[in-house]
Amino acid sequence: MTKNFDAFIKLPKTTQKKYEGQYIVMIDGKIITHGMEIDKILPNIRKKYPNKIPLVTKLPKAEAMIL
Repeated sequence: MTKNFDAFIKLPKTTQKKYEGQYIVMIDGKIITHGMEIDKILPNIRKKYPNKIPLVTKLPKAEAMIL
């Protein structure tokens, strides 16, 4: 597992709720940015962190979760 993935699976429920329905980008185990439109987020991340591999994921809305 990676540092980012480990941090992601340990996100507190309050953080998950805060970013519900949004994309989050994690680098070095920390959320560095978030937003609704990934195509507006990623170019800035690539410029700011050119040598890092981010974890990029969308946190689902609670009502949309299918198990």
